[in-house]
Amino acid sequence: MNLHIRIVLFIAIAGLFTHSSVAQDVENTLLWKVEGKDIKPSYVFGTLHLLPQSDFLLKKKVENAFMETDLLVLELDMDDPGLQAETMKHANMKEGQTLDQLFTPDEYAAIDTELKTAMGVSLQMFNTFKPFVISAFFVAKLVGEQPASFEASLMTMAKAQGNEVEGLETVAEQMAMFDRFPYEDQADDIVEMISDMDKTRSIYRQLVDLYKEEDLEGLSEMMDEYFNGPNEKDILLIERNQKWIPMMESIAKKQSTFFGVGAGHLGGDQGVIALLKRAGYTVTPVMQ
Repeated sequence: MNLHIRIVLFIAIAGLFTHSSVAQDVENTLLWKVEGKDIKPSYVFGTLHLLPQSDFLLKKKVENAFMETDLLVLELDMDDPGLQAETMKHANMKEGQTLDQLFTPDEYAAIDTELKTAMGVSLQMFNTFKPFVISAFFVAKLVGEQPASFEASLMTMAKAQGNEVEGLETVAEQMAMFDRFPYEDQADDIVEMISDMDKTRSIYRQLVDLYKEEDLEGLSEMMDEYFNGPNEKDILLIERNQKWIPMMESIAKKQSTFFGVGAGHLGGDQGVIALLKRAGYTVTPVMQ
């Protein structure tokens, strides 16, 4: 398995990988309307968390759907002023482990050089951080100097519309996932990633292109190519999706809601679309 590609895919679409195939009746669209039972009509939109500004486009159908809702729910409450502090609180490895214990001296020096180039800071500043957190800095480098974020745009729209912002998960819950993967494996991911940045950049470009085409099947196939292992899939996808469905149901009962989650959540028989359908809701693709 290409471990460094897994990093790119996780950070770009929240590590929320699709199942082995997209259900045959799932259309290629990132926007879905959810109705039925006793919920208020709501929408689910698949986001890409980080992409170049030149590739960013919030389609009119998304804006129109957003205007019909009263609440924005993202994976995290990114409007929380304490979000950054909370992230730093949970960024450290457990049991006092440090990065210089996980890398050889040559690996540490190479990563330090790359980090100084990308961020202008030394790796020593983050020596106690989980390796995955360091990976995020390098993914930001792939995007370039003018990154765009669907979540940021949605929050701007929510503020203009007077809508509140909530989250399906806490920072602590998300960061705790990476304590379930050996830090040594995370460190190996970084070494592989920086050793072949050209390939990493190429894969990231492919990901962005598939997203812009709203190609759920293509995204699903891409995930299957670079991601496997039942434990990883359970931790990063299945457990979270199953936990989210009753939460989404409870929220949408109170008010019409716009859910923005990583596009990798949408497809597959354990994806949000299939799970909502099995829960008895009418889930309709919004094509235009």
